[in-house]
Amino acid sequence: MRTKRPARVRRSLTTESPARVHGLPELPAPLVGRRQELAAARQLLLDTTRLITLIGSPGIGKTRLAVAIADSLVGQFEHGVFFVDLSSIQDPILVASTICQAMGLRPSGGTPLLELLAAHLTDRRALLILDNFDHLLDAAQDVATLLATCGGLRILATSRAPLRLSLEREFPVPPLETPDLRDLPGPEHLSDWASVALFVQRAQTVNPDFGLTAHNARTVA
Repeated sequence: MRTKRPARVRRSLTTESPARVHGLPELPAPLVGRRQELAAARQLLLDTTRLITLIGSPGIGKTRLAVAIADSLVGQFEHGVFFVDLSSIQDPILVASTICQAMGLRPSGGTPLLELLAAHLTDRRALLILDNFDHLLDAAQDVATLLATCGGLRILATSRAPLRLSLEREFPVPPLETPDLRDLPGPEHLSDWASVALFVQRAQTVNPDFGLTAHNARTVA
C-alpha cells in the first residue's frame, strides 16, 4: 500500500531546548554482550535501511541494545538522535505528540501534529528510537508517513511484534547464550559468557562482594 504524503505545511514547531539534540537516557550499567547485534544494526542504519525493529520477548534487552546502537551513531545524525519512551501511553493517537515531546518541540497552530512533525523533519537527518511500540501497532501508519516524507530520517523501534511496514527490517534479539553444563569451564572463565557476566553484574548491584567461586559457579551457570 502506498503511503499518502501529507501536504507540505509551514514549520510551526518551535524547539523548546536546543540542548536536547541528543536525548538518550543514561543506562545504569554498560551493555553486556550483543557486540555482533550492535555492529550489524549500526551498519544497516548507516547504509540504506530506514526502519529497524528490534524484536524479542520482554526483558530480553531490546531497550538497552537500542540505546547502545543509537549512542554509537550520535555523530552520524547532525540533526539529532532522540529516544521516545512509549511505555506509558496506551492510545496510538498519542504517538506523534510523544515524539514531539521527546524532541523538545512545542506545537503551535491548528495543523495536525503528524503533519507538523513531518514538516519539521523533512529536510533533516535524524534518528528516532521508538521504544516499546508493541502495544501501539495501530500507529504504525504514522511511522510510514514520517519515513515517506522525511528522506533523512531513520527509525529504530523496539517491539514484541513487527510493525508490518514495507520499509521495515525485522531484527530478532535472541537470549544471551548460556554455558553448557556438561562441559563447564572454571570460575575464572565462566564470565566469558555474556549471560553469566550479566548475572554477575546484576548480582553485584545487590551485593558488591558477589563473585564467581568454585562453590557457586555451577549454580550460576
